[in-house]
Amino acid sequence: MRSKTIVISALLIALIMTAGCVFGEKYPLPDDPVKAAEEYYTFPDGRGTAMRTINGREYVLYGNLDGTVRAKDTGEVIGYVVREEYPDDLNLRLVKLTATDDIIMEKYVNGMMDQPVFYRALDTIGKDIPVPSFIAPYEEDASFWAGE
Repeated sequence: MRSKTIVISALLIALIMTAGCVFGEKYPLPDDPVKAAEEYYTFPDGRGTAMRTINGREYVLYGNLDGTVRAKDTGEVIGYVVREEYPDDLNLRLVKLTATDDIIMEKYVNGMMDQPVFYRALDTIGKDIPVPSFIAPYEEDASFWAGE
């Protein structure tokens, strides 16, 4: 009977901890969040991609997650993306990275399996900037960012 109580207690503790991880907000919004619109950028070769403007600085979709983003890799939440089809959804968050101000992370916070994507500032074309190891830049855009 005692071992059954221990097992049930352990399961309850595990359930509570899991619920806290799943439902706890990892990226809370600031009091005055930036509201970035979904925008579109056209590369010189005619291809298009997503763009975000944050405090007057334009960022273009740059890469995917390759590895793990740890808590120490992220800074403050800047704001969220206002999406035309879901105007009341504040869950597509924009997050600063600790390694650089030239790349921001976009993460949907209510999706367990949703992976973040990363946007690079347009004013860094032709510049060598620090790119964290957990970001996989899109290879087809390498010459654009090199300024070629």
